[in-house]
Amino acid sequence: MYPIFRLSTAAALLALAVSPGGARGETNMLFILDGSNSMWGQIEGVPKITTAQDVLATLLDDLPKDTKVGLMVYGHLDKSSCTDIELLSPIGGDSAETLAAKVKGVKPKGKTPIAGALAASAAAFAQTIGQNNNVVLISDGLETCDGDPCAAAAALNTANIQARVHVIGFDVGAEERRQLECIPAAGKGRYFSAGNAGELKAAVAEVKKVAAVVEQKPEPPKPPKPQLREVFRDEFDGDNLADHWEVVNPDPDAFIVEN
Repeated sequence: MYPIFRLSTAAALLALAVSPGGARGETNMLFILDGSNSMWGQIEGVPKITTAQDVLATLLDDLPKDTKVGLMVYGHLDKSSCTDIELLSPIGGDSAETLAAKVKGVKPKGKTPIAGALAASAAAFAQTIGQNNNVVLISDGLETCDGDPCAAAAALNTANIQARVHVIGFDVGAEERRQLECIPAAGKGRYFSAGNAGELKAAVAEVKKVAAVVEQKPEPPKPPKPQLREVFRDEFDGDNLADHWEVVNPDPDAFIVEN
């Protein structure tokens, strides 16, 4: 048996963790439509809700086949409730025709729980993790239920669904615009302004293009190459091994020492 030389010293192990970039699949869009009472306000003699319904219905007929759409509405059932939020159509659950009919059936009535609606929308994307997820809020006013829409948008974007949050401000003033603009800023989306039917149509068409563009995630940095370093040297100068060496299963006949 040949002798085994064992160095009596500790060894350190370095573990490197690499986070792989997630793939982005098909495009999903959840429209959140403002159904609060203020949507009965008129532009050029037409209620804002009517204009929004007509524009959305047209959009649904013109979406790419690989885009799935859902619809959420708030403020359309109760005049005073801050929990009046309803998912009328799950993402990809209805045909364009059925979805358009649901849009047309919205009757504005109550408050504007924007933060609550954004928070509730996360559940709609539960089966789409890893895909290109987008929330599109169409609103004409401020949060009226003491929520924080900006924080809610940030939570959507940083959650595992990684949804981008876009906003179309429809006929809003300076104060309303400031609050609405912070939502896409926090949700890594885009803000679009619309003051009439033509501008709303253009904004919806533009948000459709923006949502279809898959966000390019930067590739994770490559782990650094291990740096080799000398941890021990023994010149074997002399007849005997130094104290920090140990001979296991010694066999005097097998020792060979040269030079």
